[in-house]
Amino acid sequence: MKNTAIILTIILAGAIQLSAQDEKYYIPSALEIPFAAKEGKDAYYLAPLVYPVGWSKDGYFAYFTYLTADIDGMQNTVFRFYIQNLVDDKVVWETTFSKGQAVSLGEIWKLYKNDIEKNLTKYKIVQYEAQLGAFPVKTKTASVDYQVLVTQSKSSLGYTYINAIEFHVYNAIGDKIIYKEKNAQAVRITVPGYLLSPFEPRMAVFLLKIKRSDQEGIYPVDIQVIGCHLTAGFNKAAVKDEPMPDNEFEIEIDEADFEDGYGYK
Repeated sequence: MKNTAIILTIILAGAIQLSAQDEKYYIPSALEIPFAAKEGKDAYYLAPLVYPVGWSKDGYFAYFTYLTADIDGMQNTVFRFYIQNLVDDKVVWETTFSKGQAVSLGEIWKLYKNDIEKNLTKYKIVQYEAQLGAFPVKTKTASVDYQVLVTQSKSSLGYTYINAIEFHVYNAIGDKIIYKEKNAQAVRITVPGYLLSPFEPRMAVFLLKIKRSDQEGIYPVDIQVIGCHLTAGFNKAAVKDEPMPDNEFEIEIDEADFEDGYGYK
């Protein structure tokens, strides 16, 4: 009888393990990203929701974005899935679903489930959910803050936009540049926070670029994910101690302007 009970326990444990393997990956919760609305009371932001899926032990980060919006009576749905190497910020795999009608996230996930899980397994992604952290970063082994330098230009329509972006992070040792862009075409940028890897001293930084569209009052929001090691690669001279050029300024976020939710009025 005792041996029979042991056998049944082993069988039951195996069945549970197989069941868990069947549901190895699932639709995660959306990341709660604070968003400052500063383009006027009638501004409408086309900001996709971000869903972090998981990490690998060697710096790969998987996430997807999902946006379904009604603009002038036309419904659009856009779903993008990424696996990004946060060591060099290259996207190693991505897939996009776009349709001119409302499509639920569940439907899209089911449609791409096999392909998504195949690539998550390939890059050894372990599903892991966490809340967005606010700068400065403080862990047991690192203390890191950031500074963004931008160059402005003026459009032919008379509005000022951000042309070039240079993203610095710094600690007590010095600083390093983790992101550069020469033609951002953004009217404003914000840095709402970061996610920490559960495996190594590395983070995924979120940079939001608010842009203008051909339709007045509508502002698409691009989401840039930037990888950053928390202890390696810092130079001796910290950018915060250097004078800024006259045509550049530091982007700051007014937390008093944050709305509940993400990307909408």
